[in-house]
Amino acid sequence: MKVLHLSTLNSSVNNAGVVRQLQYEKDAAIDLGIDWSVELWAGDVLDGFDFIRPYPSYLNSRLARRWFFFKVLRNYSSIYDVIVLRYMPVDPFLVFYKQDRAALISVHHTKEEGAIRASYLGLKGRILSVCDNFAFFVGARRFSAVVGVTPEIVEYELRRARRDLPTFVLPNGIDFSRFQVVDDRRFGSIKLVFVATFFFKWHGLRSLLSSIASCSKVDDFELHLVGEVSVEDVCYIHECGIKNIKLHGVVDISTLRDILALADVGLSSFGLGEKGVQQACTLKVREYLASGVPVFAGYDDIGLPDNFPFYMQGKPDLLDIISYAKNMRNFGREKIRRSSMEYIDKKNLVSKFHSWVVEEIKPE
Repeated sequence: MKVLHLSTLNSSVNNAGVVRQLQYEKDAAIDLGIDWSVELWAGDVLDGFDFIRPYPSYLNSRLARRWFFFKVLRNYSSIYDVIVLRYMPVDPFLVFYKQDRAALISVHHTKEEGAIRASYLGLKGRILSVCDNFAFFVGARRFSAVVGVTPEIVEYELRRARRDLPTFVLPNGIDFSRFQVVDDRRFGSIKLVFVATFFFKWHGLRSLLSSIASCSKVDDFELHLVGEVSVEDVCYIHECGIKNIKLHGVVDISTLRDILALADVGLSSFGLGEKGVQQACTLKVREYLASGVPVFAGYDDIGLPDNFPFYMQGKPDLLDIISYAKNMRNFGREKIRRSSMEYIDKKNLVSKFHSWVVEEIKPE
């Protein structure tokens, strides 16, 4: 069976995590020896990724690029048996799609309504979310299956589609071999590391800072923030007089590994409810675990088993996080890394997904 995973982004440079995920998938398909291609169309090109196709320079509007991408999709529908399509919110052309041969699988990484309303506030967000619900409802008549990164997202999409479709839950994964365990330099005060490209509201940083501010007498810890912190949050840190925070800004991989070597715990998002979701399976968590760093976060990571000891779900409460971090000092980096491998390795996930596609999806 000949399969293509097809995606489009306005910018690959601004979505490096998505690009990395596609590279892991491509590498896994090669290692598995399956006929599975990956292609991403974007307004720019991130160096080192040969599956990215730049839009022609004369296409300088989102609508024009969507029309071009729709023609690409139509052309590939006569070449491949299955097209795994990363769903594009508010796509005006998908409703006109008619397949030649390829079965179309729609892949979803978020609940679109919540994401749209978080990006476009007020009336514009409401209008766009209504338009997307309609476009998806019509487009779902062309889908052979729906895939989501969490069960919560799959259930949401089926409600929007208002029809029964085959479904598959495909958590995010990483190329495990690319992430070697970091050095173990845990000593002295507890050290927490929170990594993000930019700390958006849904990362829940402000809630964590509020908890720290309310525990002013607790000083046996450090919080290392890696990435761009908003001006408002930096001002809040200064206003509250919080002394235990180190702002690193955006760093290179070598520097990040040095910081993670100090980490007792890696932190992930505490405010995904802002996007209307309670479940996730972020790349950041997988990169922490593959590096041998346990994780504390505010959501249910569906890619990990219940009661997995090196992932703790909880509120951004400093005392709870410190308690968990102290317990984690009893476990070595290699133990944490090895225990997580079967759940986060991209090759395992692609193999399971490919087997499901072969068994469940029938091309025209």
